[in-house]
Amino acid sequence: MLKFLIPVVIVIVLGVATTGIWWLASGDNSSESRSASNLTDEQRHAIDELVNELKALNSRLDVGVSYNDYVGYLGDIKVKLDAAEDACGDNAPLSLTILGRAFQDHKYAKLVWGESIKNGRGEWVPAMFNSNLETSYGITKQFDRIWLTDALSAVWKKSADRVQEAESYLEK
Repeated sequence: MLKFLIPVVIVIVLGVATTGIWWLASGDNSSESRSASNLTDEQRHAIDELVNELKALNSRLDVGVSYNDYVGYLGDIKVKLDAAEDACGDNAPLSLTILGRAFQDHKYAKLVWGESIKNGRGEWVPAMFNSNLETSYGITKQFDRIWLTDALSAVWKKSADRVQEAESYLEK
């Protein structure tokens, strides 16, 4: 009897896990029903401030920033993200979810950049990031490595694209 139950339990657990992963990956978490038109003035203001902060960082990245300045800018964005999340509570609109992902991209870029500095590889990304950078950000290795500038540019572009996507939801 136990030999029969173990495969059944494994199938059930895998089915639940797969469904959960699909649900998260699809982005269909009922946020679409919480459109921008349903936001209060406070919620809209908090989200607009977050958008402006992310766009300001993107502008700074166009001219170049140091790692230490970048980390400071991320701190400012985190304050705005927390304020927007607090204002929206459990009814966060899809635009805020997307902006949160844009912030996560920046946190990932900070991690990659910081590890590159720590490991003394200012030009190359540490190998532990290669697989994720290739699959999540579409970067191709050169000489079995990934250039740090290519990695940061790709991650920052994806974040900027997410900000644009979030803005399109805010305009609806």
